[in-house]
Amino acid sequence: MTKKVLSVVLALILVFGIGSIAASAATSAADLKALVDQLPTRYNAYFYNDETEAVILKALDAADAALASGNQSDIDAAYALCEEAFDTAYTWEATINPFTEEDQDVNVNRDESKAVADIYYSTDVEGDELQPGDEFTVTFSLKTNFYLQVMASGFVYDRTKFEYVPDSLKSSDAIKGKLVLHPLFPYDRWEYGYGFDGVDLPADKINPKRYSETWDPNLFEQYAFFEAAYGIDATASQFPIFDEPTPIYSLKLRVKDDAKVGENGKIFGNMDVSATKQNWLIGLYEYPLIEFHRAYGQNIHELVAEPDGIIKETWAVTDFDAYCGQTINFHGNMDFKIVAPGDVDYSALEAAIAEKDSFDSFTYTEESWAAYEAAVQAGQDKGLKAKSQETVDNCTKAITDARDALEPFVQDSEIINIKAISDPAIDTNVKLEVLVSKPVEKLRFVDSDGNSLTYFNGYSRVESIVNNEDGTQTWVVTTLLKKFIEYYDVYIRDARIWSTKVYKYRLADVLGTNGTIFSAKIVDKSEKDGFDTDGRIAYGRHDIVVETGNGVSKIQVAYLGTTATFASYNATIERCGDYSVWTINLNFAKVAEGLTYDFYSRTAKTSFVKSDVTAVVDVLH
Repeated sequence: MTKKVLSVVLALILVFGIGSIAASAATSAADLKALVDQLPTRYNAYFYNDETEAVILKALDAADAALASGNQSDIDAAYALCEEAFDTAYTWEATINPFTEEDQDVNVNRDESKAVADIYYSTDVEGDELQPGDEFTVTFSLKTNFYLQVMASGFVYDRTKFEYVPDSLKSSDAIKGKLVLHPLFPYDRWEYGYGFDGVDLPADKINPKRYSETWDPNLFEQYAFFEAAYGIDATASQFPIFDEPTPIYSLKLRVKDDAKVGENGKIFGNMDVSATKQNWLIGLYEYPLIEFHRAYGQNIHELVAEPDGIIKETWAVTDFDAYCGQTINFHGNMDFKIVAPGDVDYSALEAAIAEKDSFDSFTYTEESWAAYEAAVQAGQDKGLKAKSQETVDNCTKAITDARDALEPFVQDSEIINIKAISDPAIDTNVKLEVLVSKPVEKLRFVDSDGNSLTYFNGYSRVESIVNNEDGTQTWVVTTLLKKFIEYYDVYIRDARIWSTKVYKYRLADVLGTNGTIFSAKIVDKSEKDGFDTDGRIAYGRHDIVVETGNGVSKIQVAYLGTTATFASYNATIERCGDYSVWTINLNFAKVAEGLTYDFYSRTAKTSFVKSDVTAVVDVLH
């Protein structure tokens, strides 16, 4: 093909009514704007090859900036870029039109493969099984990245399994005011008729050649092609663009009464079953067809829209009378199994599906749980919609097999040690170092009152998390010590579950507890002997168990002006780490309701100090 010189291009421009461009460089903003008006718009630039698109967009950007600035040098430079863009966009070469067998000028820089149409097929069938006599709806939806004027498309269906339900073809409400159903061409155009399967058309007008010549002849007997054609609605104010999948039409198919049970019936669309107008460049035009025409007209080279988006003038999408080159993608091909009619029992499947709620996914390995979950999902999506007992039973078995194959998840990380690395003191934050055998995600401390605190990476109470060279992990965290002695149950969580194994940890105030009494409990003889004293004690001697700091050397009990002093010579003292347990014996001989016993402690260096610990008792007569 021979590239034509600029003079020929200018001549073509004049024929199409675009007007001539200046022979010399632009000298005014008006000249630049006039040239910009003759260039492809940004929308149309996209449908050129990438190199040409880049040249056009660069020129348009420069023109916008120059017209905004008004600077003469900017205008001159932008005008030169626009001239280059014009020459690049409208570069023509000659090719042979297969219909006229004459030269035909073709714009070689356009790339209509960028015009993409996505076709979607869907049905209202639940599942993938059908029975003889079933009717169902097929919906054809369309998505495009270009303004559409006319289209002709359809799908192929297995004529040995399905038949078209007469008068069921309906246009979607979504396209009202945009497209209208109609034959595209006179029935006798190009020697072949044009029509739709199942629609009443004269027999001599139905297209006799309904399949691509590339098909195996054996397929001709098995499959039928359904066609529908749409064009711009005469009442529409602008051409439509379907930038999201949009329903265009729907129709009903019926499973034939003699459809063979156990076989599959397909419904699909693809280029193998039809000819596009791209075939004009390589051979004869074939029916049936799948084609999409971008908006076109006769006046100028590009589709032009006014600011309000209403298209006023258009030109053909391609280079001559062939609407070829679009990229057409097909989605949603279907394959239905024909099953025998009959009652189906879903109860076992429903029970197997419901059983999943009784399991905790985190207690099983990810792989085995994923298999179980997939089997349950298949039972919901396919089994509950199946029309054959065989399919239902297979789905049930798949679920129970996957359930029985669940593998318990074993947590192999554990707490090795916890220690305070700052001096514990009541009502202060204590820094703790927690050593675990393998990295974990979280720690949880549960105190003796049931309060819990969970530590994780990023929490303000987590100072650091270090992965050690030996594979262990060290956490440094802080906790607020609220009691002189606090007991914790500590748990860890890895990527899946909280540990069931508990680590017991005791934290005590080592700075302020040497001379402190923590608790005192009166042990009633009657209670020890199994008698119910209703919270009172009997006359006589009773043990009192007192918990203190290790620095306590004496304990004093005061009541009604009387005191009793105890030390190592008249009390039993048991040392337990950093605290002590005293057992003293006191004669309870005073009679009073709500009698209060106060406790005092002293160390080797201090006098007696009254404790907050008291005992309030009633004496039983």
